[in-house]
This record gives sequence, C-alpha cells and structure tokens, in this order.
Amino acid sequence: MSNPNSTLYGGEEAEVDAARKYTQANGLPDPYRAYAAQRNMARVREIEWGFTFAGWWAIWQPYFHMRGRGTNDLCMARDKDDGPYSPGNVYLTTHLGNARDYHRNSEKAINARQALKEAKERVYARSVSRTKFGNADNLSHITFKAFNSSKSTCNFKDEALE
Repeated sequence: MSNPNSTLYGGEEAEVDAARKYTQANGLPDPYRAYAAQRNMARVREIEWGFTFAGWWAIWQPYFHMRGRGTNDLCMARDKDDGPYSPGNVYLTTHLGNARDYHRNSEKAINARQALKEAKERVYARSVSRTKFGNADNLSHITFKAFNSSKSTCNFKDEALE
C-alpha cells in the first residue's frame, strides 16, 4: 500500500518529517504549515511559486525561529518586489525592511511617488497664481487692463496715421 502522505507532500515526506522533528525539538511551529501558507498566499496574490518544500526549508532553517508577522520578524521578500518566489529571486528581511525596500526599489512605488510629486507641483502652481492675483478672474481682468489702457504708449498722433 502506498503512503497517503506522498500526494500531500509532493514526494518530500522525508524532508517534511526531518524539518518537523527539528522544529518540535526546538519548540517552533510546524514548518510545512508555514510553507503551505506562504505558497497559498502567493497563489492568492497571483505570484508564481517556484519552491519545493526542501528548497524553501534550506533558506528558512537557520532563521525559522525569527520568522513571524511583527515589524522586526523575518519574512521572505522578492528582489524589487517583482518576479516569482523562487530560489534566485528571494531574500530574508524584516517586515519593516521589506516595506522600505519596496518603497525604495519597486518600479510601481517609484512611479507612484513621481505621479504624486507631479500632482503636488500642479496644485502648488495653481495656488501660487491664485494667491498672487486673487483668482483666475482677476488675472484675466488685470491682463485685459494692461493691454487696453486709455494711456497710449505710442509716440505718434492719430493724425499721423491718415
């Protein structure tokens, strides 16, 4: 009879058992549940998952006791928050470090910052022109008066035009 866990763990029963023994001996949570949760969350976020349990565990094993959800707990992050979760595209960092890396390096975040900066500049330019001249209607009126004053700046008389 075949092992019922072989389909559950994708043929990695020995690796899962060894990891569970390690974590139980050290009072840590079940590593396969953490792996499955991360894999499923990637699937929900529609991010490609390129890890087997053994590959994932090889990265996490020395630091598994530091893994968590807190600001200073470790998480697995992707380079520039782009591409799949795969051995060549991930690193371990704190949640705070991951957020900082995202805002510093992600193309999406950089574009969002640039768009916000441009919007603020447009608002500022509008507010300066309104405060300097009152409002847009006054600006038009001031411009009209400047070009249509009764005082002529020409150096010739009307008779000379005839």
